[in-house]
Amino acid sequence: MEQSLHISNFPGLYREETSVREKYFLVEQVKTRCINFGWQVEPHFHSYLYQIFFVKGGTAEIHLNAHKYKLEAPFLIYIPPNYIHGFSFSPNVDGDIISFSNYYTYSFFKEFPIIEKSIAFPILLSRECSKDKDAISIIETLLELEAEFYEERDSFKDIYIHVKLASLLLSIASLKEKANDFHLSKNSSELDYFRQFLEMVKTQISPFQPIEFYAKKLGVSLSHLNRLCKTISNDTPLSIIQYEIISMAKILLLNDKINVSDVAYSLGFNDPSYFIRLFKKKTGMTPKAYKFSSSKNSK
Repeated sequence: MEQSLHISNFPGLYREETSVREKYFLVEQVKTRCINFGWQVEPHFHSYLYQIFFVKGGTAEIHLNAHKYKLEAPFLIYIPPNYIHGFSFSPNVDGDIISFSNYYTYSFFKEFPIIEKSIAFPILLSRECSKDKDAISIIETLLELEAEFYEERDSFKDIYIHVKLASLLLSIASLKEKANDFHLSKNSSELDYFRQFLEMVKTQISPFQPIEFYAKKLGVSLSHLNRLCKTISNDTPLSIIQYEIISMAKILLLNDKINVSDVAYSLGFNDPSYFIRLFKKKTGMTPKAYKFSSSKNSK
């Protein structure tokens, strides 16, 4: 039976309203997150949040979209944005959760789209593969990320997290290819339309396309696309496209050899001044100021 759209979409973690649209990285214990909810996490989803659960002890009943699984530790679950998930953990559960926004995946997936495609759906890796070298690598990287999360330092911390998360996602993709475990296929629902829209936006962002382009590709009307985006993410299609444009612009502006006008033209803007106004509206600073600030912080 398909899940319906009234299932909660949290902009932050479960039952939290804090947005994770910008830079976000958190490591916490499963029991810390779930004990206040009686070990029950109702089915929900996040539009902009990736999560990795590594459970070392205890048992759990897992809801992934319309499917339900009973598992015994150890197991690992990777959940990308816009997939319904819920849990019922035993009180003796022992494990960790890593939650992060697409700030940490954007450039990696852009450079290596085969990895993004390989792990585009939830992945559940159970105890049968826990002794695989990639599984061991995943565990080691999770522990390193947890240690780094609590490390009180500013220098290179963000770079370290980027690199370790890239390594973690690569190991998950590699293990998934070898394991006889489960990864979800697409589910025919409004959520699927929304996921397809996000995927197209990411691949067509340079240069970006008008909203009509995406509606036509999806085979839906503009009003339908607007309605499903508002229902699922509480954003308009235009806001989602602009968010991706700004994310790409920030990456391009890090290149000292590319000026602001070049960035604007590469993103499909005929008038760089319009790009500058949009960037300032969304970030609070001009592209030139952002470029200078990023250059200064990297030295």
